[in-house]
Amino acid sequence: MKKLLFLCSLFLSLVATSQETPNYPKYTLSQIYEMIENETSDTFTLKNATIILDTVADRNYLIRKFGLSSFVSMPKDSIEIHKSVVFENVFTQTVNLSDTYIPAFNKVIFHKPVILKNSELWFLYNHFKSEVDITYDDNLHEHLNENFSNENEYAQLVFRENKFEFDPKIEADSEKQEKLRVSIRMEDCVLKGANASGFVNWDFRAFFRVVIIDNQFLDTCHNFIFFSSIRGIINNNDFGQRIVRLTIRDEGYKRLEFRENKINQTFFLSLPESIQNLQIDWSQFSSNVINSGDYNDFIQRISTFNNFSDYMASLQDEKKIKKYIDSARIVNRLFYKSEIGLLGTLNSIYKRQHDLESARASYIALKNLETKRLEYLYDQAPSFDTYFEWKVNQFLKLFSDYGTRPAKAIVVSVYVILFFALIYLFFPNSWDSHGKNRIMDRYRFFTKYMNKEAGIHQVYLEERKEELLASEDFKNYMLSSKKRVPKFFLATAIPLYTWSVSGTKLSAAFLRRIDIMNGSWQDLPQHKRLWKSILLIGAFVIAVLYDLFIKTLNALMLSINTFTTLGFGEIPIKGLPRYLAIIQGFIGWFMLTIFSVSLISQLLN
Repeated sequence: MKKLLFLCSLFLSLVATSQETPNYPKYTLSQIYEMIENETSDTFTLKNATIILDTVADRNYLIRKFGLSSFVSMPKDSIEIHKSVVFENVFTQTVNLSDTYIPAFNKVIFHKPVILKNSELWFLYNHFKSEVDITYDDNLHEHLNENFSNENEYAQLVFRENKFEFDPKIEADSEKQEKLRVSIRMEDCVLKGANASGFVNWDFRAFFRVVIIDNQFLDTCHNFIFFSSIRGIINNNDFGQRIVRLTIRDEGYKRLEFRENKINQTFFLSLPESIQNLQIDWSQFSSNVINSGDYNDFIQRISTFNNFSDYMASLQDEKKIKKYIDSARIVNRLFYKSEIGLLGTLNSIYKRQHDLESARASYIALKNLETKRLEYLYDQAPSFDTYFEWKVNQFLKLFSDYGTRPAKAIVVSVYVILFFALIYLFFPNSWDSHGKNRIMDRYRFFTKYMNKEAGIHQVYLEERKEELLASEDFKNYMLSSKKRVPKFFLATAIPLYTWSVSGTKLSAAFLRRIDIMNGSWQDLPQHKRLWKSILLIGAFVIAVLYDLFIKTLNALMLSINTFTTLGFGEIPIKGLPRYLAIIQGFIGWFMLTIFSVSLISQLLN
């Protein structure tokens, strides 16, 4: 798909140029290579020339395309050039969509510097082992106007799958303050780093269009990228450990995409507040995003420089970047306002584009900075207002990411409920009839069973004696009154009695079927004690686990009830946990209120 898009844009730009070639001397690629080889000096210069397509003479040098989706380099071996190369006002003959070949420099190893000025050329699969200097100026328009019929067309410089030992220097300067009719495209290239200066400056402000996609940037240096009133696409690039600085100078630019790049270091950004048509993914920034202009002011305030190299070294100093992020932009009011303004502008852009994920992330970054500023203000002038605002911000971050994640509020609420449930687990409450004696009652039951001749069901019925007696008394009373009351009462009372004792009788019947001892433990033969001990202990453990489950469930339900409703008018617990329950109720009221606001905010968005 990338190759298809590349070829489409490539050929559209080719077709877009005039069908008439410049009235310059015409050379084939083979002739140019021969001229370079025959050059006696260390520098080969070609000015005011046109590279034409000659499929016969250049059959070993062309790029061959198959349809629109693939193309290959024709040379079997690389061509090595050990001279400096200068191309000035050199254009490539128009290529039609129906053509099978592309006249392009490919599989060339340039060992010395390459200088390109006001030229339209294509470089594919080359290796630049020295500097590449690319410049355009107002003279380009004169050559285009003189040699092309349509003044709206533009020259295009294309690099694809090239290797650069040094990042190319790219600059377009117009003294007439107008856009130069030139487009540059760099795709699938490997750029190994800057020269001795330690920084790379790409000034695209005077370009008509810029496409920088799918490139890999190696080494550690400082990339300066300037845009102004142009169409630009900078997507899917891996900047590695480089510091990237993107500056947009004015408000009226056409369109810029800066998306899906990998940026691991601090990203420096400068853009107008009322900017339009900017697409810039927040997810590509794994570190901080800061205002480049204010950082420059910060560096100039804290450092002195002997030369420009010292200044550039200070801009890249990791300690100074960290100091600005952690301290200067929080302490200095002007820096803080600029940083908040930058994040607010990005947040507005994301909202306008309905990019809710990036809008949420940028808003969190804005609020994090605000929270640090509030902490600083409280340290400088402690007051209840500043302390309250600071702590509320901290709580909102922990609870719901400043109201952007209602789901996180639910998770935090669950943690609070579980914490208080753990406390209630060790204290009795009116919901648990056995309370802390539940486990002891279980020990007492099993001990009584093993000491008595009676079966386990009989011990169980004995434990339920009071409950059964109450039901029996009710039954006897109703039977004794059957002649003195209407039959309806007796007909409905007996089923009621049966239902009230059914659970106890069913449990007793089940226990009688699983009874493993006849008589007491003391009467068991020695050879039966081992396996019956295992069964008894297993039954005891299951019973205790059931008791623990019920006790835990009671504590959990009590915590949920207290958190959500502050009880039913009465707190069913005594002692210290009673006061903790009041605190939990207040926390629950506050957290559920914040959750409701966060949820409503998300629904409205």
